Amino acid sequence: MLEFRAVAADLEAFERLVGSLKRVSVDAWLSAMPASVVKSVNRPAVVREMLAGIPLPPGFDAARLEQGSILKDRYATEPPPSARSRRCRPPRRGRSSRR
Repeated sequence: MLEFRAVAADLEAFERLVGSLKRVSVDAWLSAMPASVVKSVNRPAVVREMLAGIPLPPGFDAARLEQGSILKDRYATEPPPSARSRRCRPPRRGRSSRR
């Protein structure tokens, strides 16, 4: 599967952009990622580095971060499926319904 997003002046320009895409190996693709992306092979070391010096609560299991797919990059993590439905949403901005 491939997802491609672009802004183009017209369909012809968009098709040129799509035509410029090239298939690359997994290693080439991973090498092109920014340093903030955590590669699965580096995940355990990155987790240990990120948690160094942080007091952890009793029962905290860093192995879940090291082995799972929760850790995507150094700045954001994906909550586990059980927590996704409980995410808090920020309050809506704009006019309040109260007067």
